[in-house]
Parts: sequence; C-alpha cells; structure tokens
Amino acid sequence: VDAAVGPVNRASATGGTSRAAPSGPVSQPGRNHKVVGGPDIRRGLLSAAGLRASHPKPDATIAMLGGIPSGSDYYYLNVSLFDRASSAEIRDAKVKATVSDPVMGGETKALKPIAFNNSVSYGNYIQIPTSAANAYIISLQISRPGVAGATTAKFYFPH
Repeated sequence: VDAAVGPVNRASATGGTSRAAPSGPVSQPGRNHKVVGGPDIRRGLLSAAGLRASHPKPDATIAMLGGIPSGSDYYYLNVSLFDRASSAEIRDAKVKATVSDPVMGGETKALKPIAFNNSVSYGNYIQIPTSAANAYIISLQISRPGVAGATTAKFYFPH
C-alpha cells in the first residue's frame, strides 16, 4: 500500500515529548496523519536544536530519546501507530524510515520503539539539510507480525 501526505512543516520542541492516544473516532488525515491500509499513522518531527534548547541538561526525556546528536539539521522523527478499525495502539510493529531527495538519494533508519506514559511510539533521529534546494521525502515502511507485506506511507518535506 502506498500513500502520500502533502506539505509537512518543521516543528521545534517546546518542551516534553508526551502525546495522547486518540479517544473515540479517528481524526481526519492531514499532513502529519495518514490512514493507509490497516494502520492509522501519526507523524511528528522535532528539531534537535529545539530539543537542546528545551533540555539544556541531560534528563529522562533526552535519555529516552538516546541523547541529542550534535550538528545541525537533525530532527527526531516520531511515529505513532493505531489500528484503524479499533483505534488500539499498535505495539508490535517494525518501522523503517527512509529520508531521501531526488538528487542525492537517501538514508534508511530503523525507528526504535519508545515507551512513554503507558504508550509506545517509534522514533529515531534523521538529518534533513536546510541548505538543500530539493524537497525531501520521508517514506515509512511498517511491518507487523502476522500481516502480509509492508505498509508504506510517504510524507513530503519541502524546503
């Protein structure tokens, strides 16, 4: 399954990384949210610079995220997955993210499961250079035990 989500704006951290699980009906898809096949996919992006500003000293949140990379143009990509039919959190997925541009190619990283407030999301740091003139594509590949094939969702990240 392949889907695309329109322009995605960069976000900077303004404090913590908590998120609430949806209650009741699933919200309408948008630029940070896509429903593809079985999963309801919610995507967040926090700038490493924003995280450094919000957490100047190491703390539990930063330890949970594996620290903060030095250098510029790093973002923490967070993906939350919910079953479309039941709205139940998907806790057993394997998620990979490929960040690419049409000229330079791309980099694929596994997103690590992160447990927070009795919920699980998937995340890792990615690099998106601000100096690049090309639009980047963040392509998620989601696999689940017992489910044939992988689900793919694409988020477009223009500069």
